[in-house]
Amino acid sequence: MMAYEPHKWAFGLIPLGLLWIVGTAEVVGPVESDLSTHSAAALPADLLDKAALAVAGRDVSLSGAAFAADGPLTAVQAVLATPGVRLVNPGALTLIPEAKPYVWSATREGAKVALAGSVPDPAARADLLDAAKAIPSADVADASVYQRGDTSGLAADGAFALGVLGKLSSGVATFSDGALTITGKTGDSAAFEQTMAALGKLPAGVKLAKADIAAPVAAPFVFSASSADGALKLTGAAPSIAARDALAATAKTLFPNAKIDNALTIASGLPAGVDFAAGAGFALTQLKGLETGETRFSDADFSIKGRAAAAAAADAVEAAVASPPAGLKLASVAIERPPPPPAPPPAPPAQPTPDQAAAAPPAPAQPAADQAAASPAPSAQTAAAQPAASPLASGPPLDVNACQEGFKQQLTGTHIEFETGKANISHASDALLNNLAGIALRCATGQIEISGHTDNTGGDAENVALSKARAEAVVSFLVRAGVAANRLSAAGYGSSKPVASNDTEEGRAQNRRIEFSVKE
Repeated sequence: MMAYEPHKWAFGLIPLGLLWIVGTAEVVGPVESDLSTHSAAALPADLLDKAALAVAGRDVSLSGAAFAADGPLTAVQAVLATPGVRLVNPGALTLIPEAKPYVWSATREGAKVALAGSVPDPAARADLLDAAKAIPSADVADASVYQRGDTSGLAADGAFALGVLGKLSSGVATFSDGALTITGKTGDSAAFEQTMAALGKLPAGVKLAKADIAAPVAAPFVFSASSADGALKLTGAAPSIAARDALAATAKTLFPNAKIDNALTIASGLPAGVDFAAGAGFALTQLKGLETGETRFSDADFSIKGRAAAAAAADAVEAAVASPPAGLKLASVAIERPPPPPAPPPAPPAQPTPDQAAAAPPAPAQPAADQAAASPAPSAQTAAAQPAASPLASGPPLDVNACQEGFKQQLTGTHIEFETGKANISHASDALLNNLAGIALRCATGQIEISGHTDNTGGDAENVALSKARAEAVVSFLVRAGVAANRLSAAGYGSSKPVASNDTEEGRAQNRRIEFSVKE
């Protein structure tokens, strides 16, 4: 029997072990590298944040933070399905942190746009980043991090918020647990209106908690209105879209037939204590009393200039602007008055009747100079009693009652027309006024009152002034037609004597009238 002598052959195992180690390394190394490549490829890219894996033989260890609660299991199953993988160790897998409240924000300052806060996954982050880069000339920096939480509405809110920020010069949009808050300011009025229009019509899925957008600052804050040739133009600024729209309605009421050009922009900067609606409405009311003019306030300084159709209208405007609304102070007023009407021509001497002429003895011939000296001037009473020579005065003289009836017939079914809100007589009424002048010239006795009346639109003082100015304009026409001025008077009653209801346009049209009243 051979003796067991390991010392004679044990040393021969060392080279064999070395050969086995070398051979195993040459086989295992490529296998692990191959498994690492295929396992990484099998792992979805949007499944884990900072995903990593390590391979030992055919065993794979995973690490990273999953975006969703089922992310770790999905990752294990994906790698385990890789051919050659024997075991997957998920011990280093976690979930991304949870955020309460869930907040995402975007800040713009000029061209700089910064994203911050939380996003739920790479897809949401990419969408929000693309929306930020869509802002023209934006320089975008993204510092958002992955976190779980209440992300309902983030996609819609975030895209909408970035669209609004694109209209602002600076601002902040913040999403917090499903609700959106936007604050900021715009660079011009057009951008402000676009922004407010967008905020007024939210896309589906957007929940707006608060919006505070400031219009650009106007310094000084100026409002201006001018009226001429049947047109009204509004320029300068209004403090809000609602204020501008309300003023447009006021302008339409005060100037119903005017062509209105509303060029008001939207701006902030109205001085504290100034009520825009009251100040602008007051300015338009005074402008209505002028034939042409311009009124404005710059910050708190109120001014008005223009031309009045009658002295009474100028007096009414000057009296009103002496006490402007609270917050405004009168800076300047320049109202041009019309020239006084021309003096009436002297009345011709009374002509004798045929009977008087036959009964009177012939007067001795006298030189022309003596005739002029001997002829007495007609008395005021005689001049008042005789109509002025005029081609309109055809027909026999009329007594008081006949005169009144003649005026009534001429004005039945028609009326003297004026420019809207003014005392300028329309040329369409020339024929009617000529007929009225013809009757006035035939009135043998009595005083004629021309009275003006308005509807109830506007203030009482303004209506009285306008009605008086219109009556004076008719008096001026009659004087130019040859009616003695001392037989005429003008009165303005405003809206105090309506003949129809002011609740309808038809009734208001009937109340806007001129009346003739003949008195002994």
